[in-house]
Amino acid sequence: MLLIKMVSSALKTLSGGTRMQIDLTLAVNYVPAALCLVRLMFYLSLIGMIRPGEEIGAYSLLALSLWSDRVIFRVFLRNPIFDSSAIILAVYFSNIMLTLRHLVPVSHLSFLGAVVNFGWIGCCLAMIVEPPHMRRVFEKRARFYHVMPAVVTAVALAAQIQVHAPLEDNGTRFARGICFALMCLKWIYVVGIHQSQALENLRDNSSHFLSRFAPVLYLPSSLAVLFALLAWAALGYQYYKVFLEAPESSMPDVETGIKHDSSMPQILESIPEEHELEEMFRLAKQNRTL
Repeated sequence: MLLIKMVSSALKTLSGGTRMQIDLTLAVNYVPAALCLVRLMFYLSLIGMIRPGEEIGAYSLLALSLWSDRVIFRVFLRNPIFDSSAIILAVYFSNIMLTLRHLVPVSHLSFLGAVVNFGWIGCCLAMIVEPPHMRRVFEKRARFYHVMPAVVTAVALAAQIQVHAPLEDNGTRFARGICFALMCLKWIYVVGIHQSQALENLRDNSSHFLSRFAPVLYLPSSLAVLFALLAWAALGYQYYKVFLEAPESSMPDVETGIKHDSSMPQILESIPEEHELEEMFRLAKQNRTL
């Protein structure tokens, strides 16, 4: 009997567990995004109060505050969908990098730097759209899918740190940070949670959404605006593809929050009940004794 219950439980988990998705019809699932935006606006307001010459002490205190914030929201108020502290830390480090780039001797953007900037934009847009051939490559090489966004961002930032950047006003910094956070949240709720192993990737590997939209934090203002417009268009395309082109069989169930995936093998739809499994084991035992 114990073996029968274990087999039945495993089969039911296989048939339903892989199809569990976040129910976007429930308002409670948007609370983490709202909290993330509120916390980000608070820290951006504190960054805007930093005066020239106070950067070292101010950013050090902010680092301690952000570390405490991350501990609280990772241990005591854990976000079940994504790592919200990663978005705030990304905006924080972008402001530190802007301060460091202001100390770099004045230099004009070289041809190679322009190639890096536009190449970065192209790579990030490709990762947002994920064309079919790119998706097939990612499916075959899962580790490459996890590593590539971080590698692309690291190469681009290594080039950016060597170019002088003027200090921006508080409004521009605020706009960059909020736009970055909104695009990350849009990608998480439109694309991220519908991927395989979505919750594990979003919680444990933040580069999946940070690296795709990092250019809006680091590129010159004109290029950042251009990238933001193209990124929003790409997100609109993803929304159309996920929600408007999706068949009815893949839409989430409002009452249960379970997404019925039409790609699941048909054999899982006819899983025998516990009493049927017991009868099958009994007949098999009789045939064996004969």
